[in-house]
Amino acid sequence: MKRYLAFRHFFGHGYALDLSPERMEPLVGDAESVFTKFKGEIAKSMN
Repeated sequence: MKRYLAFRHFFGHGYALDLSPERMEPLVGDAESVFTKFKGEIAKSMN
């Protein structure tokens, strides 16, 4: 999750847009599993 927060921080505060495909590829590849885990955590907190 830390990598996603770092990316979000950079994207929100970056003055120059210089995205590296090599750094983004693992994030994109993990997005589905991270989202599934996120939904599970939300569901647990609502019970």
